[in-house]
Amino acid sequence: MSFKFSFNWCFSGRMIGGQYVRSVFLSIAAAQGNLGDVFIRREITRAIERGGGAAVVYRGSMPTGYVNAFELPSDWTITSSPARFLWRLLRAAVVGNALIIMTPGPASLSGGVVGAIKRVGVACMIALNRIMGNRSIVLGRALRGAPGVRLRAEKAMAKFSELYTTRDSQSSRIVGGRAEFFPDLGFACLDPFEEKNRAYVGVSLRHDRTVDEPALKSLVCCIESYGLKPIFVTQVREDRRGHLEWAEALGVEHLDWPEKIHHSEQERRIEDCYSRCAGVVSDRLHVLILGARKGAIPVIVDSENEQKLHASLDEILYPQAVNLCENGGQVVLDLGSNEALRIQEAMASASRRLEPVLVRVNSIIEGA
Repeated sequence: MSFKFSFNWCFSGRMIGGQYVRSVFLSIAAAQGNLGDVFIRREITRAIERGGGAAVVYRGSMPTGYVNAFELPSDWTITSSPARFLWRLLRAAVVGNALIIMTPGPASLSGGVVGAIKRVGVACMIALNRIMGNRSIVLGRALRGAPGVRLRAEKAMAKFSELYTTRDSQSSRIVGGRAEFFPDLGFACLDPFEEKNRAYVGVSLRHDRTVDEPALKSLVCCIESYGLKPIFVTQVREDRRGHLEWAEALGVEHLDWPEKIHHSEQERRIEDCYSRCAGVVSDRLHVLILGARKGAIPVIVDSENEQKLHASLDEILYPQAVNLCENGGQVVLDLGSNEALRIQEAMASASRRLEPVLVRVNSIIEGA
C-alpha cells in the first residue's frame, strides 16, 4: 500500500489513448497589461492542450482577468506559489516525467548580478532536468547585450534543451550550437484573412518613448490623404494615458482600455479594430504582428538604436518604417492594395515556417 501511494504521489504524467504523455511545467507570468504577452504564451498552452499534456502553470502575481484570457483546461494546476510550482516540478523530474517549457521573450545579456544569478540558476535547472532523464523546450528567445555570464548560461540552456528557438537570426547566431531561428509565435496558426471595409489606420505608441508632434500631425495627414481615419489603439494598458492625450490633442478616435474591461474583452475589441484597419503604425512588436494577422499593413515606428522590431520583422515581412522623432519630419506611407497583398503573403509564409516547431513541441509532449 505504501509503495502504491508513493508511486502515485510522484507520478505526474498521464495516459492518453494508451500512450504516455509528459507533464508540462511553464510560467505564463509576464507584463499583465500587455495583450501581446498573453497571445504568444497562449499559443504554447494551446499546443500543450492539443498534445494532450497535463500542465502545471505558474501565474505569479498575474490578475484573474489575465489568467482567464488563456482559457486553460480545468484539470490543469495553476499556482501563484513558486515553492509549490518547483515542488511539483521536482516530484515529476525525480521519475523522469517532467517537461519544462520556457515561454518567449527578450533575454538581455546585460544587467546586474541578481539577473545573472537567476539566468545561471535557470540554466542549471535545465541541465539537471536533462541529466535526470527529462526534457526542456526554450522558445522565442531574443538576445541583446554584451557577452558574459548570461550568454554562457544561454549556451548551456541551448545545449541541454530538446528544442531551443530564437525569434530573430541574430540571436541564434549569438547563441550558436543547437539554437534555431523561427518567426515569432505571434505568426502561428494564422486564420484566413477577412475582406472587410477598412476605414482606419491604427496607431499604437509606447508610453516610455517620445514622439515629435509635427511628425505625428504629418502621420495623421498622410493617413487622411488615403481617405482613412487614424485611431489610437491601446493594446498595452500602460500606453493608455499617452494615447488619451494624443487623441484629444489631434482630435482623433481612441480605442481605450479602461480598468473595467478584462483582457479577453479587450482582445476581442482590438481584433475587431484591426480587421477594419488598412494599416497599423507602432513601435510595439506584437501590435504590428497582431494587426498584420487581421490584414492591416504593419509600419514600424523607428527610434534611435532600435534593436527589437527590425531584428524580428525585417527577415519575415520587410515592413515599412517611419520616424516620428524628427522635428517636422514628413511621413509617407504605402497603404495600397499591392502592399496589403504582399504582407498577407509574407504572413502566410511565416505561419507555415512555424508549423514544424509546433509539430516538434507536440511530439516532445507526447514523449516521442
